[in-house]
Amino acid sequence: EIVHTNYSILANINILLAEDDEPQAMSMKRQLENNGASVTLAQNGRLAYEMFIAEPSSYDIILMDISMPIMDGIKATAMIRSSGKSQAENIPIIALLNEVNQDEIDICMNAGMNTYITRPIIISRAASIIYESLNIQSRELQRRLSSVIRDAHRDALTGVKTKLLYFDEIKKLNESIAKGAKLDFAVAVFDLNNLKEINDNFGHSEGDCFIKNASKIICRVFDHSPVFRIGGDEFAAILTGNDYENRILLSELFSKEVAAAEKINSIKSGRTSIAHGMSSFRADADMSFNDVFNRADKELYKNKIRMKSREKRPDFLKEKNGGGGGIYLAEETRVNRSTETSLTVRNLM
Repeated sequence: EIVHTNYSILANINILLAEDDEPQAMSMKRQLENNGASVTLAQNGRLAYEMFIAEPSSYDIILMDISMPIMDGIKATAMIRSSGKSQAENIPIIALLNEVNQDEIDICMNAGMNTYITRPIIISRAASIIYESLNIQSRELQRRLSSVIRDAHRDALTGVKTKLLYFDEIKKLNESIAKGAKLDFAVAVFDLNNLKEINDNFGHSEGDCFIKNASKIICRVFDHSPVFRIGGDEFAAILTGNDYENRILLSELFSKEVAAAEKINSIKSGRTSIAHGMSSFRADADMSFNDVFNRADKELYKNKIRMKSREKRPDFLKEKNGGGGGIYLAEETRVNRSTETSLTVRNLM
């Protein structure tokens, strides 16, 4: 077992020490403060609980005697953990024991303590345990932060990338365009048909299912491209590599998938309807990602109008004459423009 002898690890650590034995409390406080820690004393568990609740962000760690008058350390720990304060869940609480007793250790752990120190308190041992406890807390917080960041980058309903990542990708592409980099990419944009009517008539659970069905088709067809949810009923994919080379074939495949999905009897079984448009980057004409996006967006709405015109009746759940997503690629006419960076995109919400 490694015991840290560099007591500078205690520097600037704020410790709440719950100890009813005054001589022991003062001895521990002096040792800890001599090595850089800041120590606040509480004479019993009740005071420790109240002091933490009053200023939960003021303490980095709690040293808790388990046998104290008024309220013992076991109950105080349980109350701190269940207090609802955001810091209460993660702050390390170290039990102060007179001896190693497995039954007492189990009781401490069950109450929410992290580990223990036995008396007499040896500063090197205390420093080692405090250091390790704070390290564990730091790793756990980092894990949770990573999870939060990951969730922020993933759409909760569909699992595709979020609008935040979409704008990051736009920024990178615009920077490359401004530098005159040779780029081969296309933008495909998608808009669900009749989502508002589905939500209004059948509820948002059916609407959510409709969205997920659409997302699955988009991801299945463009499975080598990042797919983003950029609005409530809108998605985008940025095609590079093999997907870019095969973009026309993929557009044809997407149309067939949509046509098949429109013929499914129910939304729960996979029914959905999606209009789409696509356009490729033109190095000799496009000043920014926005130019590519706008062409694709215009083609999407031409597609949407065509799909609507084939519907014989306004009942959006009727299959008759409603099939097919169509292939609608922007015309590849050449326009000479100077290159500049632009991050403007149409309002996607």
